Amino acid sequence: MIEYAMLKTPAGVPVVRSAALESFEKFQAAIERAGGRAPRGADGERMLWNEQRGWFPRTEIETRAMSGGSFGETSGDGWRLAVTRDDRALEAVAREMWHIGLRLPWPSGWQVRFADLWGRHDGYAAVTLYAPHRLILIDRENYLERGDSDLERSLHEELAHLAVGWAVDHGPLFHTTLHEIRTRCPKLIPAWR
Repeated sequence: MIEYAMLKTPAGVPVVRSAALESFEKFQAAIERAGGRAPRGADGERMLWNEQRGWFPRTEIETRAMSGGSFGETSGDGWRLAVTRDDRALEAVAREMWHIGLRLPWPSGWQVRFADLWGRHDGYAAVTLYAPHRLILIDRENYLERGDSDLERSLHEELAHLAVGWAVDHGPLFHTTLHEIRTRCPKLIPAWR
C-alpha cells in the first residue's frame, strides 16, 4: 500500500498535522532570529535549516548521504531500469519541479528513470535509491495503470525524500518539504510529453 501525505484535502480543507505545523513554526522562528532570511554559508549560498541540525550548507545535501558510488548499474535488489522514449521528459519534469518547488540546484549525479519494481519494492509507485545509485525510480507498470496525476504525486514525494536525506522518514521535516513542493509547483504533468 502506498501512503501519500497531504496537508489539505482535495477540497482545500486543511488537515491538522500538529508535528508538521510545529516544525514549520520552528523554521519560521529560526528565519526571524536570522534577520528574516536564511544566512549565507562559506560558499556564499543561502543555508538550509532543519530541526535536528539547525542551519547547514546546501552543499551537504549532495555530500552527506548521497555522495560516491557508481552510476552505471541498470538493476538491483527489486528494481531494473526500463528504457523508454519518455526518460528525458520524465527527468526534465522532475528537475523543473525541484527547481520551482525547492529553489535549489539539481543534486549532482542524480537521475529520475522509469523502472520495473518488484520484491522489496513491490506495490510502490516510486522509490528513491541513495548512494551509490542516486536514482529516483518511477514504477512503469504503476504509471501505465494510474496515469499522470499519480506520477505527479509520486515525483513530489520522492523529491521531498531526496531533499531531506536518507535518514529522515515521514516526519515533520519531510511533510513540510513535501508541502512546499506541492504548493509551489504548477500542474506540469498534463503537458509533460
